Parts: sequence; structure tokens; C-alpha cells
Amino acid sequence: MLLKPSIQDQEYSSIIFTQELLEVREFESCIFNASDFSDLDLSHIDFIDCDFIGCNLSNVKVLDTSFRNVSFTECKLIGTDFSQIKQLVLDFQFNNCNLSFTSFDSIKMKNTRIANCLCQEVDFSSADLSNCDFSLSDLNRAIFHRTSLISADLSTAFNYIIDPNENRVKNAIFSRDGIHGLLEQYSITIV
Repeated sequence: MLLKPSIQDQEYSSIIFTQELLEVREFESCIFNASDFSDLDLSHIDFIDCDFIGCNLSNVKVLDTSFRNVSFTECKLIGTDFSQIKQLVLDFQFNNCNLSFTSFDSIKMKNTRIANCLCQEVDFSSADLSNCDFSLSDLNRAIFHRTSLISADLSTAFNYIIDPNENRVKNAIFSRDGIHGLLEQYSITIV
């Protein structure tokens, strides 16, 4: 069996990727600009020191995919299930992305930045989000169940509902305006 190739130091702009173009084992130090990966199978590919800018990665499959020092900026990742990625050396960041309907179920993603992102109905169940930064992110109907939010910063995040009895929130930072999202399960009125 032939070993799949590794690609380094390449920049891709406005490419509509096909499955044939992804017969690669590893992308290292690559930049992907305004490219479309939607609905493709990215399983078993390692992305190392890569930047995705303005890309569509909606509904991609990422079974045993590795993301090491990867940033997503202004990308669409709608419906992507990250729950089966390689977690050994996981390090990714999201800035100004649409992550709606994605799943991070049971992922250890400490210190991740999820800034100014649309995170509607994202599944964070059983995820370790310790020290994560959710600056200006919309967490409307996001699922937090048995989630670790230790020292996470949600001070400027909004539309979240987090039950402190079901989630670990020690030293997490919340704004006064967001306090209703922590008390939702008590059906009380805050004025």
C-alpha cells in the first residue's frame, strides 16, 4: 500500500475541494482561503499549523482527524461532528465562525478560543472547556450537560443556559447580564 503524501507550506485560494484532492495524509503550515470543503470526508488527515480563512467546512466528516495549532477565521462549520477527532494534541481556535449544529461532545478542548462565533444548538455535552474564551459568542440553545467550564470566560457571551448543578463552573466568569442563563432552571423572574 502506498503512503499518502504530505503537503507543506502551500496556500490554496478559492478552491472547491473534491475527495480526490484530499488524498493526503497531512497538511502542514498551509493556508486555505475562501475554499469549499463542504460535505467531504476529511477523516484520517492531520492538519498542523494551518489557517482556514473564509472557508466552508459544513458537514465535513472528521473521524480520527488531527487539528494541531489550527485556526478557523470567518469559516462556516455548520453541522460538523468533532466528537470523533484525534484528541491527543488537539489545539484549534475559532474566530467569527458559524459553528451552529456542531458537536464537541466529550472533547477535551482546554484553552480554546471561540470568539465572536454563532454557536446555536452546539453540543458541548461532557466536553472539557476549561479556560476557554467565549468572547462575544452567541450560545443560543447550546447544550451544556456534564460540561467542564472551570475558569472559562463567558463574560461577553450571550444567550446561554447553563445549569450550575449539572456542569462544573468553578472560577468561570459570567456577566451580570448573563446571570439569568444560570438561573433558568429555577423558573424565577429577575428584574
